[in-house]
Amino acid sequence: MENPILLNARLKVKRNSIKTKETEIESLREKQNEILRAADEATTEKEVDDATSAADDNDKKIADLQKDVDQLKSDVSDIEKKLDDANSGDDDSAPNEKTPTTKSKDGEGEERMKVINRKEDKDVRGLIDFIQSKGEVRAGVTTTDIGAIIPKQIIYNAQEQVKTTYDLVQFVDVIKVSQAGGSYAIAEKVDDGLETVEELAANPDLGKPALITVDWALKTYRGEMGASNESIEDAQDLTGLINSILEQKVLNTNNKQISALLKTAPAKTAAATDDIKHIINVDLDPAYLNNGVIVASQSGIQFLDTLKDGNGNYLMQPDVTSPTGRRFLGLPVAVISDVLFGAQGDANAFIGDAKRFVKKFDKAELYLSYEQYHNFAKGFVAAIRADYKAVDTKAGYFVALGPKK
Repeated sequence: MENPILLNARLKVKRNSIKTKETEIESLREKQNEILRAADEATTEKEVDDATSAADDNDKKIADLQKDVDQLKSDVSDIEKKLDDANSGDDDSAPNEKTPTTKSKDGEGEERMKVINRKEDKDVRGLIDFIQSKGEVRAGVTTTDIGAIIPKQIIYNAQEQVKTTYDLVQFVDVIKVSQAGGSYAIAEKVDDGLETVEELAANPDLGKPALITVDWALKTYRGEMGASNESIEDAQDLTGLINSILEQKVLNTNNKQISALLKTAPAKTAAATDDIKHIINVDLDPAYLNNGVIVASQSGIQFLDTLKDGNGNYLMQPDVTSPTGRRFLGLPVAVISDVLFGAQGDANAFIGDAKRFVKKFDKAELYLSYEQYHNFAKGFVAAIRADYKAVDTKAGYFVALGPKK
């Protein structure tokens, strides 16, 4: 049986490969959207043929990468099974091992060392709660004065956890900044054009450019988690688990700030498919549909997912070219938690151009660790310096979906 530590190292490599290839797939899907937009704007047969060839080539790359990802996920599943078998094997042998003893520092008497036994899944949760609360919450995990005793079950599977899968940052405009604050201006949507003039006539006055200006000031969002050095030494990649939790907290921070701004969009209601079509086709200017998106709450997705056309076909369709994997009435659809768009059970959605609507002014995203020498522990810090602003408030609507309650 292969050593569990080696299995875990192999597992980390496979998971990193999956992450890299999935990032490449997302990039290719964005490229595919650009190709399709170019095809839609084509004016000659050659341009259409070139777009078709590029789209086919891009689709093949996506399919090949997806095949690799599927194989890697299969490999991960096999390795995880081997890890479970290895952990089970360790448990079977544990009762036959002698309990080691050590002399106390002053030579008087002996202290029995604790033997780490395999626990149920609740110990996994208990350990994470212990870390997140910096030792305040101790239910479900055995602790001593110097740290946590890691349940054997998670020694070789420390990274397993439930993660938020949506990231709203991909739908907004991220602007890298180097100062602590400033002003940002974008041009309002331009509706008028140039005028016809006679030869040598004076140029017509087009007026001053209409600008939307917002002031921004960086804020610091940060927090810290701690773990004893005993825990870090005894657990397999506990540091990786903590960093993963911190990354999730950064993701949650971005989602919370962005969703709060999307909720400020002008309000609309849509009780049926025709109401949603009116918002997309009439209420929204066509210019905002180039980067159009539907960001819906879970209950909102449930409502959209049940709508059908006159032939009984569902309007929500899978789409490999969409960054979210599905489309509704031609727009990519992303899902967030109900509570970010209201209360649990509220069917709400933002429909429009989120990139024009929200700007994230971003300076830094840091992950640090440092030694806490006074208590033989290590601190882990996550910090982001950013500001979030609603800019072009005409770029979308916040829509209450379904029949009025």
